[in-house]
Amino acid sequence: LLPLLVGVMINPPFQLACVVLVIGVGGRRKAGVYLSGYACGQILLSALAFGGLVQLTSGEPNTAVAVIKIALGVWFLYLAVGQVRGRPRRGVKAEEPGWMHKLTTMKPSAAFGTGVLTATALNVKNMSLMLAAADEVATSGVSSTSKVIVAVVFTILSPALVAAPWIYAMVRGAPADAQLATLGDWLKQTSWIILTFLFVYMAASLVGGGLESF
Repeated sequence: LLPLLVGVMINPPFQLACVVLVIGVGGRRKAGVYLSGYACGQILLSALAFGGLVQLTSGEPNTAVAVIKIALGVWFLYLAVGQVRGRPRRGVKAEEPGWMHKLTTMKPSAAFGTGVLTATALNVKNMSLMLAAADEVATSGVSSTSKVIVAVVFTILSPALVAAPWIYAMVRGAPADAQLATLGDWLKQTSWIILTFLFVYMAASLVGGGLESF
């Protein structure tokens, strides 16, 4: 489960969104609102994944569970190919998506809603990984209490890395802005590399686990 948890925590595009908000005018408050929405989205996603799939697939590993793992693995391989095809071309400076620019001018309520969406409907990676984690828990044979603990741990730790720039800015103060701007530039150029390696690893892990379940 640890690789799945790490995969859920790594979200370069949404870490970049947090950086863009934090270094903007009055951004720390708005970044906090955005992260609150992101955390609420993670709670909703955990409830749907662990509460739904665990009930559907609880018990001994079976063919349906194996098919789910393999399907998710193939999906992650598709996502990896998409990252490579959409990478910044050599010599071209990467720019953040348009919706990130709009974040800085959004009202707090809109920033909160965007946070919820980026944790759920717009975060295909996390949805897939949460389903894979719920599948692992469902077929592990552990007690109901242990299943709840795993769900809680995933829910609490999932937003940690996305929130890290905001936490650092709140602790460090104004001097953090220049450092976060540098981090933002780095994330723009390298997020596709991080996600490609992550997706390939998860694809191999899930397909391998699925084949073992037959």
